[in-house]
Amino acid sequence: GTAEALAQYGLAADLVPQAADGAHLADALLEVLPDDGAVLLLRGSSGDPALRERLLGADMVVADVPLYDTIPRAADAETLRRRLADGTLPLAAFASASAVRGFAQAAQGCDLSSVRAACIGPQAGQAARAHGFRTVTAKTASIDALIDCILEEFPDATPNDTPAPPARG
Repeated sequence: GTAEALAQYGLAADLVPQAADGAHLADALLEVLPDDGAVLLLRGSSGDPALRERLLGADMVVADVPLYDTIPRAADAETLRRRLADGTLPLAAFASASAVRGFAQAAQGCDLSSVRAACIGPQAGQAARAHGFRTVTAKTASIDALIDCILEEFPDATPNDTPAPPARG
């Protein structure tokens, strides 16, 4: 997660929520911020609105700054559509709802109902179902739980010679 990514650069997270989603981060922040606190929220434009909404609901001052958009690369989209058409992409794993949306955008025009989706949490699961995937959701929102979910739910899934392009998001 983010704490591990920061550690690679010699930085430490001051706060790590119980689960990796906006609602849990908001809850954790509200426990440590003063009642009249202010938050600078740097995020992707398609990020989960729950963090912002919960902070505003608690009368925090929130400066919301979307820093980037997630856009699938054309070459990845072509490979993805080809793999979906020839049936060589039976399983996709999603660590965010925005990754699901990016995948669906890249796969535009393809039937996703034959693709099984392992999702890290409820938001990713909801987004995947909305796009037609058959889904399972990890017991907790962590990469380890997502891997466990894949191993438990899809014992027949095997690596392919041609890896699918990563869903960006």
